[in-house]
Amino acid sequence: MTKYLVKNINYDIIILKIGNLSEERKEEEKMKKKLLFLVAAFALFVPSVLAAEPNYDASVKAFFANGTPVTVEARTDGQDGALIKWDGGEKAVPADTSVFGGSHESDEKLATTSVTVNGGTLNNVFGGGLHKSSVGTSTVIINGGKFKGFIQGGGAASYSGSTCHKPWYEGTKENATTVVDNANVIINGGEIEKDVFGGGEGISYTKKASVTVAKSFTGNIRYLTLGGSNGYTDDATALLLGGKIKVLQSVNRGFMETAEITVNGAEIENAYASAEGDNQKLGVNKKAVINIISGKVKNVAPGQKGTPNENAADISEISYVEGTVVNEPTNFNEEKVTVNINLTLKSGEFADTIQIPKGTTFTDDELQKIIDEINNELKEDKMKLEGFFKDKELKNKFDFSEEINADTTIYLKLVEIKAETSNKEKNPQTSDMNLALILTTLGLASVGAVLVSRKKLAKVNR
Repeated sequence: MTKYLVKNINYDIIILKIGNLSEERKEEEKMKKKLLFLVAAFALFVPSVLAAEPNYDASVKAFFANGTPVTVEARTDGQDGALIKWDGGEKAVPADTSVFGGSHESDEKLATTSVTVNGGTLNNVFGGGLHKSSVGTSTVIINGGKFKGFIQGGGAASYSGSTCHKPWYEGTKENATTVVDNANVIINGGEIEKDVFGGGEGISYTKKASVTVAKSFTGNIRYLTLGGSNGYTDDATALLLGGKIKVLQSVNRGFMETAEITVNGAEIENAYASAEGDNQKLGVNKKAVINIISGKVKNVAPGQKGTPNENAADISEISYVEGTVVNEPTNFNEEKVTVNINLTLKSGEFADTIQIPKGTTFTDDELQKIIDEINNELKEDKMKLEGFFKDKELKNKFDFSEEINADTTIYLKLVEIKAETSNKEKNPQTSDMNLALILTTLGLASVGAVLVSRKKLAKVNR
């Protein structure tokens, strides 16, 4: 049967089919070649766009990291300038170089940039890019080195003073071409001749900015601005633990939605919750807060808001520990000024300090709520808070119904809970319990109690 079928096969049809198959295969092969060519071309094109190598552009005296994390050190050849290193390469640059964590005239949005300076001499450092550029999160860390120009978390939209300068535009922040979503600047050391900015340069846009000056920094900063040197910044924060600052402000020739400054160790000559002010439109629009915990501030003021000579008192709040401000801040709205004192809490060898408004009192109910919250946290440690005392011998109870108007130390009496026997009095060492957690809880509870007593506090402050 099979032989019969084979003998009776139509060979013309077979030949036709073979011919058709051959043509189909030819088309498939052509298509494959086209696809391979497109893939190869795309593979060549993508790295140049999405992952450009770090490079130095001598014509604009700038080094572009293009999103690659870089570290800056002193040159090893004895020349002035800096040695920039990254995974897979390094580049020696002259002292007039500006370093950009981002790119130059690029449509690409970089997820992150990172510039860490340990030594060398540079002009400017930017976390973002130059002109058309976009970055998700930028980080600039200064551990050492010398800087002739500025340190900025954002990018540069104008790049004034360079051969690559672009004129400013009268546009909105939504149309800005130089953008950083989150900019972070950390100053641990270094020699800074001029200014530090959380935001960018020119009419750039930084959505959120953060500036930290560590306790290890002992140098001088001429201007420290939370936002950019110009342009737009939505929200910004600053934590100042060390160093000396001539002028501290939230805004410089630009606008910001909210700002919060915390001074906890730095020495500042002039501090403005909003902007130092001049004849231009500038300032914080919604809320500007300055908290002074420790250190020294010679003069503090709300600063300018919006139009020239418009005082920012209506959106500015100040909270400061008594003795940290040399000239009392009389130009703030009275209801937005809180004078604090230090409340030190001790147990055994462990101590921590929180700030509470001067004149704070606690009702019995408020105090009991605090104790209950603390004891709830102590359950796992099999400990219990029995009270607050004036003396380390734990004999004289502290009276919270009396106003606390000066720096005060309170001693905590803790007892160990025994399951089978009665409570045995003990004031344990730090290892016996998580006192840091307890003090944090107490601090948070105090805030609630203070809010309840806001009217009384306002009266005391007046």
